[in-house]
Amino acid sequence: MESVAHLVAMTNRLDEHRIKAIAESYRLHGLPHKRMALAAARLTHRDAEAHRAARDVSTGVHLMSMANGHDPLDARLAAQAGSNAGFAVATEDLIGVAGYSWKEYALLVDPWFAGFADEPVQRKEDE
Repeated sequence: MESVAHLVAMTNRLDEHRIKAIAESYRLHGLPHKRMALAAARLTHRDAEAHRAARDVSTGVHLMSMANGHDPLDARLAAQAGSNAGFAVATEDLIGVAGYSWKEYALLVDPWFAGFADEPVQRKEDE
């Protein structure tokens, strides 16, 4: 999936400031969990694909944080936020299935993008 690949590529731009911003946003959002997104993915037999997307983004965060010596707690929270974002992007087309809503989707992706607030928003047709 191209959108997930874009999220994974974003991990290469993580620095201490971005990690802290993502971790803080994840905290402020109440440490959201992908409850209904997971239910929708399971119901449609897309959970393996969505878990791979979540793992790929999370792994990118962990690799960058280890390579650059970021705060371990912030890195762990940023990795969880990245995992959520990867899962949400991989299941965006399932919104409306099994109670998965735009509200949950936003809770899953907003903390991740808080770390990239200084970058311009790209529309899909710009990619």
